Amino acid sequence: MQDAIAGLFAIILLACLVGIVVPLGKFLPFAEGLGRKHYALGAVVSFVLFGLIVPEPTPEEKAARAAEAAAEQAAEAKEDHEAILAKAAPALEFVMPYTRKEFPETYSWVGKETFEKLDELEPAAIYVAAESNSCTQVNSGAVSDVSKKGKAVWFVDCENGNRFMVKQAQAEEALERFKAGKLTESNLEPSCTQSTIAMCKATPEQRAAADKEIEYVSFCDLILEQVLVSPGSLDLHHWKYSMGKDNLMVVERPFDSQNSFGAMIRNKYRCEIDAAKEEIESFTISGPMGTQQVI
Repeated sequence: MQDAIAGLFAIILLACLVGIVVPLGKFLPFAEGLGRKHYALGAVVSFVLFGLIVPEPTPEEKAARAAEAAAEQAAEAKEDHEAILAKAAPALEFVMPYTRKEFPETYSWVGKETFEKLDELEPAAIYVAAESNSCTQVNSGAVSDVSKKGKAVWFVDCENGNRFMVKQAQAEEALERFKAGKLTESNLEPSCTQSTIAMCKATPEQRAAADKEIEYVSFCDLILEQVLVSPGSLDLHHWKYSMGKDNLMVVERPFDSQNSFGAMIRNKYRCEIDAAKEEIESFTISGPMGTQQVI
């Protein structure tokens, strides 16, 4: 009975709210004399009566609703967890136990303490990539040579060509989610793709310098012009722009210029820029006469 009365007041409340905006008297003869203030008053009264009629849930009802909501959340979490496991499954098939005899180089990279955790952490690193909505399916994963003692790093490749560089801390967090059955989708962006592998090993400074190619090449060209015997004869060719160790960006560029005898000679310069300091770290010129260290 209470539900029926509550429903009636809800309908009246809705009608009053509509009446505030739309002149219902044009369509309903019995409402011809009613203005907006009447509808507003009716809406307030209906709202109050609706609140009085609808009873407060009992503790048992509240507990039942909470249990139902928790069950729905648990079911969704289980579904998400199993979906992540399915995405990771192809790569997990190739995970091998780590022994110092079989993986001496890996041992030297990560150190004893982390090496002993790799059997548990490597699947977790794969889960990190599998959780990303930028990974369709994980195909493989392995410890990268950019790892340091106590700070392992994995490269994890996905079927759609994305690669994730997963740090040890990320793997440890994913391991906890796995144990709790709470692996879930994330917005983690890939570190690089199969066509931009070099970016995966780039430092933050090198990533920022990726857009400074023209600026750095021009800077290196100026250094070259200052050391040539005949700058006016300089004929520059297409350059190669790449990343070196640590924060270094490298420009390599062939060029022709006249020597002191007036003969045109083909040489190549190598210019290394520290992307963190934005300074020339090294500048060499190599050619038929050997290599000259300019900086």
